[in-house]
Amino acid sequence: RGFGGSNSSESFPASSQSSFWLEGTLGGRVQLFESNFYIDVNLQPRYLVYTSKQDEISPMIIPGFGRSSSKFNMGFA
Repeated sequence: RGFGGSNSSESFPASSQSSFWLEGTLGGRVQLFESNFYIDVNLQPRYLVYTSKQDEISPMIIPGFGRSSSKFNMGFA
């Protein structure tokens, strides 16, 4: 919403941003009792190395990395 409750919008010119991060995978498998069933656990630590900005605006979410509020992110499965 604009000033005084009026509707207004503004867009930034088209541009391309890029982000780079390092990602690793740690995992393990556990057998349930003496059965043929297993549980797999995977952790994916990610470290944001670089991200570009448009007019000093940092991206809120980086596809493939997640939130960019910190340089470290952890995924799991």
